[in-house]
Amino acid sequence: MSTVSPNGVSRNVLALMGGIFLFSRFASAGLQTALVYNGPGSCTDSADTCAFLASEVANRAGFNPVYVGPQSESDTVFTSDVSVWIQPGGVSSQAGKAMSLELRDAILRFVARGGAYVGFCAGAFMAADKFYSDEYGLGLIQGDAILYPTEDREDKAHVFDVGFSHGPNRGVYWQGGPYFAEESLAPDVKPFAWYPDHKIAGVFARYGLGRVVVIGAHPEASAIWFKEEHLPNPGDTWPIAMRMIRWAAGNEEENP
Repeated sequence: MSTVSPNGVSRNVLALMGGIFLFSRFASAGLQTALVYNGPGSCTDSADTCAFLASEVANRAGFNPVYVGPQSESDTVFTSDVSVWIQPGGVSSQAGKAMSLELRDAILRFVARGGAYVGFCAGAFMAADKFYSDEYGLGLIQGDAILYPTEDREDKAHVFDVGFSHGPNRGVYWQGGPYFAEESLAPDVKPFAWYPDHKIAGVFARYGLGRVVVIGAHPEASAIWFKEEHLPNPGDTWPIAMRMIRWAAGNEEENP
């Protein structure tokens, strides 16, 4: 299993550099790099962690995934081969508090200059101006992300029939993710996915020269998640997540 970076340096030895931990599991020659947040606030309560699944989807979409910690230094992380930042599921408030202000600012600069941001569940919360009513996100999406209401506790997993602007409805794994309040969204923030009650599940937008796409559900979920939660498996939803990543990185012309 190759861990060689484009400049020939093994990613395995790039550890603990001022609190940074980088790790790439794939050969990256000729591939765009996708940075995947892997730190506090990224879910680890499954055999398939959120960061692991985000990296697997990115790899299948044709990118070289690299794990990044919450105290990463921008000049070390945002190298010229990086095209997308992926914020996986988990607990958005924990991830937000763990991230250094330098890293948060670096993500904004990266996207504004033409980079991409993709968020699943907690990553969708973090992209918004405001989430959970009183916590503030990165501000990549002008609008409010609000916990999608269910009759159960907020961390109980469900399979929701999600509608998409491209293709048929799909059953998608959901666990404590947001919807986007339509009245709060800026005119250039466009929905592409809807929950069964027509609340907005996913949106995309431009931020400066870059692209942002997020969804409150988990299209990157694996079969293990459905089995662990005793849920019916609706089939592979990775193509949805892959399309999001490719569009954000500018490799897909049609909107997600």
